[in-house]
Amino acid sequence: MKGDFLAYFKKLADKKNSKCQHVYMHFRTSMQGKCTFGKINVDLCNRFREYLLTAPQGLHKNRKLHINSAANYW
Repeated sequence: MKGDFLAYFKKLADKKNSKCQHVYMHFRTSMQGKCTFGKINVDLCNRFREYLLTAPQGLHKNRKLHINSAANYW
């Protein structure tokens, strides 16, 4: 439970498509670069959803993510 979830997530995202890498980037940002397996719970997932609804786009930092992108990343 003390293992580094972000390192695990990064390995998986690198094997997948760019969408997974974007999800990883946003998740890492929302967790401020630190997350263990023990922290993963329903509350954390709901906080990530809230983050996605207000997160900036990757290219246009002054714009929020489109609602469809947030839904896909969720």
